[in-house]
Amino acid sequence: MSDTLFPPKEVLDYLLDLEYRGPSFDGMMEIGALKTEISGLEDAIIIVTQALARHKKIDFSTNDIQIFVEAFEKASFRKRAKIVLKSLQSLNEYQGAIAVGALLVGIMALIQQKGAAELKDISPQLMSQIGDQTKIELLKDQGFLQSVAHIIHPPGQGGDELVCAVPSHDQITLTYEDKKEFAELAGEIEPIEEIDGNILETLRGRINRVDLDARVRHLGFKVNSEGTAIPATLVESLRDPTQMRIMLGQWIELEGTTTYQKGARTHINIAKYKIIGQRELFEESDQ
Repeated sequence: MSDTLFPPKEVLDYLLDLEYRGPSFDGMMEIGALKTEISGLEDAIIIVTQALARHKKIDFSTNDIQIFVEAFEKASFRKRAKIVLKSLQSLNEYQGAIAVGALLVGIMALIQQKGAAELKDISPQLMSQIGDQTKIELLKDQGFLQSVAHIIHPPGQGGDELVCAVPSHDQITLTYEDKKEFAELAGEIEPIEEIDGNILETLRGRINRVDLDARVRHLGFKVNSEGTAIPATLVESLRDPTQMRIMLGQWIELEGTTTYQKGARTHINIAKYKIIGQRELFEESDQ
């Protein structure tokens, strides 16, 4: 983990570099995912800073700092997080600030390596292996676990990844497949039970495909705009070509019958739907 994303002349200017890349990102991010990620990043930095100060590993507190984000570059969604002492307006080359980023990335790497099952109930042997009381404390802090789960929230399909780096120090690449471990450890999802059959559901997500000529499977629907698109069929009364064209790219809330095979959704028969505006999504994510 010694590779860096910046040339030497830049590396001390930033605490963290976060680059989301893959098919879901091209200089843009869904507004709901962006709000969740920014909130998680801020919370994670604050909680790590509090923990390090409590264990006297740094000589400043959260009251002494400000957190900034600078962005972005095309073909991915990249930003840099920076914290500064209010009194100094800089933490360049300051080891205490480097410790905040290094601890955050180190714990994310540990979650990726060990997985939720092993970290939910940390054994004495694993505590000894970790060997850092601050790390152990944070791994038991539900607020911190939720914040890092929010940082890895934006990757929404296979091929998406987050590259998170502390310039000149540690770097980690987290994939879409890693995302579920963070969410499970944070208590945001339960282990999936493999089920088969049809279930009535109300779901939210985004339409990424519309086929006006199809007799069935008219739409591609991504639950919460994440993962693989699920084929969806509209009931006869909803098959209006003009309205179907409008649906492409839109978030909708649907009611319908979902077919499951081994715990995975394979098809949805849509009986009712409504289009959800970005304002409504943003306001709900703020609640």
